[in-house]
Amino acid sequence: MALSILVVGILMVFFSLCWSEESRGQVKISSPQEGLEIISKKPEIKVELEESLKRESIVVLFDGTDVTQLIKFTEKGFEFKPFNIVPPGNHTLTITAKDREGNPIEKTISFKTKHTEAFDEAYSNNNATIIYQGILKRPEDFTNTPTSKLEGNLSSQTKLKSQVWEFNFNTNLRYLDQNKPLGAPQKKGLEVVNWILTGQYSKDLFKAKANIGDIQITETPYTISGLSRKGGLFGFEYDIFQLNAFTVKSEAVYGGRGGTGIETSSEDHIKGVSAGIKLFDKKMEIKNVYITGGEPSTGFGISGAGGNKKGEVFGVLMTSNFFESKLNTDFELDFSRYDPDVSDEFGKESDKAYRAKFYGNIDRYTYEAMYEYIGRDYQVIGNTIQKDRQGLSLKGGANWDWHSLNLSLSRYNDNVRGDELFPRIYNTQFTADYSFNKIPQLPMGLSYQKNIQKSTKEPEATQKIHLETETIAGRINYSLDKFNIGFTTSLSKMNDKTSSNNDTTSINYTLTPVYTDVNYSLSTSFSLNQSKVKLTGVRTDTYTSNVDFRTKFLDQRASFDLTGTYTITKANDGSSNNRNLSGTAQIAYDLAKFIKDYAKPVLALKATYSKIKDKINPSSNNDELVLYLVFTTNIPFSF
Repeated sequence: MALSILVVGILMVFFSLCWSEESRGQVKISSPQEGLEIISKKPEIKVELEESLKRESIVVLFDGTDVTQLIKFTEKGFEFKPFNIVPPGNHTLTITAKDREGNPIEKTISFKTKHTEAFDEAYSNNNATIIYQGILKRPEDFTNTPTSKLEGNLSSQTKLKSQVWEFNFNTNLRYLDQNKPLGAPQKKGLEVVNWILTGQYSKDLFKAKANIGDIQITETPYTISGLSRKGGLFGFEYDIFQLNAFTVKSEAVYGGRGGTGIETSSEDHIKGVSAGIKLFDKKMEIKNVYITGGEPSTGFGISGAGGNKKGEVFGVLMTSNFFESKLNTDFELDFSRYDPDVSDEFGKESDKAYRAKFYGNIDRYTYEAMYEYIGRDYQVIGNTIQKDRQGLSLKGGANWDWHSLNLSLSRYNDNVRGDELFPRIYNTQFTADYSFNKIPQLPMGLSYQKNIQKSTKEPEATQKIHLETETIAGRINYSLDKFNIGFTTSLSKMNDKTSSNNDTTSINYTLTPVYTDVNYSLSTSFSLNQSKVKLTGVRTDTYTSNVDFRTKFLDQRASFDLTGTYTITKANDGSSNNRNLSGTAQIAYDLAKFIKDYAKPVLALKATYSKIKDKINPSSNNDELVLYLVFTTNIPFSF
């Protein structure tokens, strides 16, 4: 009997599960099919639902992202088509819902996409923006700012990628028109602001890459580092070997002017080549760099005096990481030959620069030690380096559960060759910073810094320098839900130990309350800075208040922003006494509900106000209100 009851119970559970599974077969994904690879940049998803499902309970996840708000219900179920281009590869679609009895239902499929038959990826993402600004009201003497300005920008990113090849083309176009002349080098009308074409081939151990257009060159800190110019960069890599070559215009070229920038002229181009090898399982790298070129005396992005310049540099860089970042090394040695004016009778000056750096982290501790030397005449075309400098810097830090401490010490001097016509000035700096974080809502910290500037071997009629400056600062911050308030204070004293005895003292207090909510935020700051010159007894007090208020209303369609700064500066000897007020207010309305496509137009009314009141010099007083009408729209599109 008991056995019969058990068998009947098992059968009931089995049939119940079968019936439940049948009743839960209420979600049918008709497109795409499970496990298939489809050719599409924006795969369309079609799902059929039975009437027993509660549509308000449906949740749709595409690649882990909730897209429920983007689905479109149909008579049989719903459809979904991504707005942005979907990257190729594997994708997952998960649908969860509940039937009328409250039983959970879940359906998941996986599929694969490819953009075209020939390319895994083939797309163009674009974003167009239009900004119009017109002045509705202004003072009579407000003549430097254009009364109307129209600016349109188009940013475009195009990509083609197969298994071994990849091409990218990025560009920004701008249309600019206003009723006032534009400052050089800008021009009215349509212009290419920047562009870059990148091609890459990769197979097994071999890689090749080419960048043409507005590129950035970085080799070593003392040769070329972060140089942004128009030209070409070509690189090859095979296993542990690397080879790079580049040529760029020495003058920064604005917009689409100047062609590709790939030329071999040594008068107004910078050219270079570097070769590297990675050893010991790629834990050590050695790179050699050679750069040569010239630049005109003046030009966009070129600073300095004299005539046309010409120079060359050879450098060696060696880096290593043998102990999983516990000990890293960075050595560099460079030799330069540089002529600051090829038209004079003087030739190139030769000099050198080098540095040795050790750094790493062990458990909770970090450290860094570096010695560097940059010769008096060391200079490189395209790189502004602080030359005539040598010194040592040390850094160390530790992080415990509730505490952290960072220390640094450095000592540098100029006049590295000991020229008798100039003094040698030493700069020594020590810094200590401590943080206490046991209370998450109440972090606090304390810092101390001492700077010593001292000259030696001063020539006759040269004033001696000996300044010692000490600064101590404290900070504390309190946060609770949407409210955050911070307080910082610092005291700085400069002791002039020369006969001038020009000692100064400065103390600062800053309070920063902030409140943030879903529909509005308020950020404020209040500060007082008091500085005093001991020799004259003059004390200057500066009070500064800042406010930044932002809010949204009318169901997030309207917004109001207000920013402003008020400053009072007053000296106890009557030498200064002024008040400055400046602010911007804007009320905007999103017109997207009236537009049926993807444009995001916003109409705004903006006002700027500035008032200066100088009680010592009333002729500087100013009171200025400008009212603008602003229209902006943002139109993203892709294909």
